[in-house]
Amino acid sequence: MENVAHELNHTARRCLNQNTACSTYFGKDRIRYTKRQRKSVYQWIQDLATEISIRAGKSKITTVEWRIAAKQWLLKTSLIKIEKGGKVLPHFSQKLCHN
Repeated sequence: MENVAHELNHTARRCLNQNTACSTYFGKDRIRYTKRQRKSVYQWIQDLATEISIRAGKSKITTVEWRIAAKQWLLKTSLIKIEKGGKVLPHFSQKLCHN
């Protein structure tokens, strides 16, 4: 059954402008890392999570330290960008609020 699903996902379709479901879903600009690169990324995140954990006085790395370290790696590699937002719309007048 998995082979059939795989074959369908990799068959060009007219409704997708002759693209496959797989390429449409994942996009063409996928980032690919070698095993060595993935190991390096993991080690970088692990080291930073360990450092954060030690500075916080913890003996174990928790999910909090891991998430912070992973976010730092994503920021460092420009895979994500965090910006301070502007005004949030819509702006309600104090007179219109029900408080």
